[in-house]
Amino acid sequence: MTTDGSETRKGFEARFRANPPPCEWMLTGESGEFKSPNFPGNYPSNSECTWTITVPEHQKVSLQFQSLDIDCAGDFIEVHDGSDGSARKIGHFCGTADSIMGVNSTGNQMYVKLTTDGSNQQEGFEAKFNTIETAGKSICLGLFQLSLLII
Repeated sequence: MTTDGSETRKGFEARFRANPPPCEWMLTGESGEFKSPNFPGNYPSNSECTWTITVPEHQKVSLQFQSLDIDCAGDFIEVHDGSDGSARKIGHFCGTADSIMGVNSTGNQMYVKLTTDGSNQQEGFEAKFNTIETAGKSICLGLFQLSLLII
């Protein structure tokens, strides 16, 4: 602030808050593991963390939670069948469990989003993903070729 010295006024007050680092991960490959931030410590409050899982083409994603400790009062995990949150939702998880049923995608991508509010943070989660093989076969029918995807 610069003044010319002719008058005295109250001035101003400023506060600075650094933005938290992005909470986004891209996971690729045939298998892998991932965890909520700080696991097994408490996950951060007022956050949205995302994981986009991509496995090789012509395969599907199989996701299993190994551990889950999410406060259902305002925190949850959503799982989508595709590359982002606009894809069809295939799972909504919160609560506490040592092992819960997993979910499978219909294509080679899955999107996982952890949303937290400002109250009660808990341990979070750890999860594993693997591929599910799909086999493609072609049948020649005269002048047309028909491709079948066997799931």
